[in-house]
Amino acid sequence: MGCVSARENLPKEEEAILLMESQLEFFKNNCVFVDGIIRKYSQNNEINESQWKDICEHLEIKVHNTSMCPLVENFYNSMKSNGLFYTKDLLLVGILLSNGMSRQKARLIFETFDSLCTGKLEKEDLGKMLDEIYKVSVLALPSLVNNSTNPPISHRKIKKYMKMLESQFPEAKSLLIKIILEENDNISVREFAKIFDNEENGRLLTPYGFRSFVDRLGFNKG
Repeated sequence: MGCVSARENLPKEEEAILLMESQLEFFKNNCVFVDGIIRKYSQNNEINESQWKDICEHLEIKVHNTSMCPLVENFYNSMKSNGLFYTKDLLLVGILLSNGMSRQKARLIFETFDSLCTGKLEKEDLGKMLDEIYKVSVLALPSLVNNSTNPPISHRKIKKYMKMLESQFPEAKSLLIKIILEENDNISVREFAKIFDNEENGRLLTPYGFRSFVDRLGFNKG
């Protein structure tokens, strides 16, 4: 899929974003456990405040503002609609930010978007999946960066970085769909998991790896 380099010589923007991602503390949990807990405490594809509290206690994640990360509550509130979370939204955030083997993450993300449990995803479904990963990785998580972030970085630089990734995402999305589907109209969960069952492609199932892939397109053009 093209090189997604290791975390060496990170730009200041990525250093700041990664630090804020870690403040949510999903990394303490395995992706399978995160998926199971969120599904256990959801009902009709939604999660209310009481269920959210149970989820947070089991996963031991941060959901309140701290001096290091004063925008945590804004992050989660932006995901709510009428006081409720959509289960799919929390599943995606949790799976992307938690630890675990890439093939496990791939299968769990696939199942999150296979709403009819057919074991297959069509091109349209795959596009929606990539759109949602983009929203989490490029739009939502970078918004956690604030004036307290150390090393310090200006909000303007973060916005500029996000804008650059935003402009390159359509091309990245088209390329990923082409690579994943090849010449087919759909893909099975087994085939999908196999694609990501290696270190290079597996990085795409992390917010950092996804951003790096999008960024790499612009780098290669340059």
